[in-house]
Amino acid sequence: MAKPLVEVDTIYDAALRILDKGGVEALNARNLAAQLKCSTRTLYNQVGKRDELVDQLMNYYFGGLEFEFKDSDCWQESTRSWANNLREALLSHPNLTRLMTLEHRAPFADCATALLKVLLRAGFSQQLALRSCRALTHFVMNLTLEEIIAPRSESESKRRARKEIQFEDLVIANSHRGRTSPLKTPEVFDNTLDWLLIGIESELHHAAKGSP
Repeated sequence: MAKPLVEVDTIYDAALRILDKGGVEALNARNLAAQLKCSTRTLYNQVGKRDELVDQLMNYYFGGLEFEFKDSDCWQESTRSWANNLREALLSHPNLTRLMTLEHRAPFADCATALLKVLLRAGFSQQLALRSCRALTHFVMNLTLEEIIAPRSESESKRRARKEIQFEDLVIANSHRGRTSPLKTPEVFDNTLDWLLIGIESELHHAAKGSP
């Protein structure tokens, strides 16, 4: 009698646990099959090879993110909440985030759509809302990815100014200290988000006045 298939969600959850505990190199069919007590053939039949599994994991985890916004919040507060929630999601499974490539944009398009709806309801034009979503998504993902990848190698660090290294190390230390929910955001993240929101608000104001 053929062995029953393993639930796909069970495979994904086990793969995330392996990534979280053992790192990127630990995610392979042998380790996953051992944890699930099934054969590697069963895994290949259900989720394909490692690259296919990673693609599915991206959609499973990041595509399933939900963003809740309070009706009483202004668009700035909703945007701040969205940015911090996305950052927290990326940091929650850092080894999965490290596997991200440009081909994994689809689930993050859904994340941006959640923010797009907020901005459109706030009176943004379609064009300004789209531009704002692109800028904010790139900001959150790029700064968080840099935070995850750091610290840099010793040889690379030696080529950079001491004050710059100390500043970045402080930012990284603050972002990882006391990894509880909600995560403490580093000052550079909050400051950059503030500047982006000020710029977006300025464009919205000029658009409302009919300025070019």
